[in-house]
Amino acid sequence: MVLLYFKYHGDLPAPATLTMSLGRRYRNEKMYWYYYNEDYERMDYYGSFTTNSRGTFSVTLDHMSTYAASDMPLSGAENRSQGQTDVNNISSKSQKQKINPATGRRQYGL
Repeated sequence: MVLLYFKYHGDLPAPATLTMSLGRRYRNEKMYWYYYNEDYERMDYYGSFTTNSRGTFSVTLDHMSTYAASDMPLSGAENRSQGQTDVNNISSKSQKQKINPATGRRQYGL
């Protein structure tokens, strides 16, 4: 599992694309995308993606928070995918979809 923690938690002025390499260990790997829901102290599942041949993926975010990518489904995670099974990845030509939660306007210091 890879944890993505951003010091700033809150809305972005516009959607941003996060591109990240997990390394060749995760090449062509199905990964599961999670958001850490601080209010309920749980992981919320938001869909999956497949990394490219270099282990790289991209997701579109409009909110900075704490996220996780895992190569296995997490037991006990709340399913918030709304039927969405595949999220953005740079090896796909599929239409980009919003995969981050609407977590309100809470903001923390930089």
